[in-house]
Amino acid sequence: MPNKFNYVAKLASALTLTFLSMAFVAQADQKAFAQVVRSGTSGSGNWKEYDPARPGFGIYIDINTNTRFTGTPIYVTSLACKANCWTATGGAAVYNPTPNTIRVYVRYVDGKPLYPADALRDGWTINWIATQ
Repeated sequence: MPNKFNYVAKLASALTLTFLSMAFVAQADQKAFAQVVRSGTSGSGNWKEYDPARPGFGIYIDINTNTRFTGTPIYVTSLACKANCWTATGGAAVYNPTPNTIRVYVRYVDGKPLYPADALRDGWTINWIATQ
């Protein structure tokens, strides 16, 4: 008959090793993750007219992310504001990504004219996160 104490001791030892291994991996993953994420905000003063030949059609902003990544990272963006950004679309779409820059285009959903002065007045900014 097998020794029950020996079986329980081996099981406890295996579970302890599994737990410690998981804890080590989780800690290593956390350290690695913290080293590859950058974030920032655009500020509200650099919005430009989408197309001067089509005034009010929309606006865009070029953002210097300066991530220091060697390749182009994955970017996630959001439009933040003091007022009126809930009526806009485009703040989560990233164009022309590079390791150090992105562009975001924004317009009103209902087609109402939008100008850089509107974004400045309402404090529109783009928040961004980059990971590689």
